[in-house]
Amino acid sequence: MRPRQAAAFTAYRRRPDQGAGISFIGAGTIFARRGGRGVEGITTAASLLAVAAIGITVGFRYHVLAAAVTALTLAVLTVLRWFERRKTAGTGARP
Repeated sequence: MRPRQAAAFTAYRRRPDQGAGISFIGAGTIFARRGGRGVEGITTAASLLAVAAIGITVGFRYHVLAAAVTALTLAVLTVLRWFERRKTAGTGARP
């Protein structure tokens, strides 16, 4: 293998490790409420993983795909925020 090919091969091998590391950080943002009434932080954890995936995509120079995934991620997060606000508006709970 030539040096450039070896570097590219190493970069492909390291991506699962980076994904696992970001997933571990995301898991730290998930909190369970006392009394088993619910879980918080799942959207934050999923957002962290999505941003890591977008960064890896940009690192591989798939800029169009990264832009499409970014737009999709923003659309999904906007819809989720709308549903969350609508759900909590009637209960008086904090969003």
